[in-house]
Amino acid sequence: MLTAAGIAALIAMCGRLECDPVDLISVAANESGISTTAHNPHGDASGIWQLMPATARGLGWDVDSDPHLDRFRTLSDVQQMVWFERYFMPHRGKLNSPGAAYVATFLPALVDHAQDPNYKLCGRDGPLAWAYVANKGFDLTNKGCITVQDLSDAIERATTRLGSKWTALVDAIRAAQAPASPLADTEPPCPDEPGSAA
Repeated sequence: MLTAAGIAALIAMCGRLECDPVDLISVAANESGISTTAHNPHGDASGIWQLMPATARGLGWDVDSDPHLDRFRTLSDVQQMVWFERYFMPHRGKLNSPGAAYVATFLPALVDHAQDPNYKLCGRDGPLAWAYVANKGFDLTNKGCITVQDLSDAIERATTRLGSKWTALVDAIRAAQAPASPLADTEPPCPDEPGSAA
C-alpha cells in the first residue's frame, strides 16, 4: 500500500494527469497489489503499475545497468510516481474511468476506445493475438477476446480481494483531497462575557 507521502504524490500526479487518483491506483490493485516491489518474472514487469523494461528504457531509465528492473523496485512509492507520471502523461485527460486507466496501462494505443465497455481490445484470433495470449486470464468466460469491461471487472475483483486495505486507502486518498475546513485555522468563538445577554 502507499505511504502518506505516496498518497500525496499520487494526488499531485493525478491533478496534472487530470484524472481521479482512485481510478488510477485501482489499476495497480490488480497489477501489483499496490506494491513498489511487485515483480512479474515473465517480462520483468515491476513496480506499482508493472513497468516493463522496454517501456522503462523509453522513459529514460538506465535499463542497460538494470535489465530486470531490480533497482527500480527499490524506489519508494514517491520515486516510482515520477516515472509512472512520464508513462501516463501522453494520456492526460483521457484517464477518466478505471477502465480507461487500465487500457492506458495494458494497450495504451487503444485508450481512445476505453469509454466503450464492449470494445474488443485483443482476441485469440486477432486483433493483437499476442496480447490476448499473454493476458488471457482477463477472459474469464473464455469468449476469445478481452474487452474494456474485462479490465474493469479485474479491477473490481482485485479491490474486493484487498478488502479493508482498499477501503482504508480510498478513505485516506479522499481525506487528503478534501479542502481544509474554513474554520480550521480560526480561533474558537469566545464565550459570552459574564453578565451579557444570553
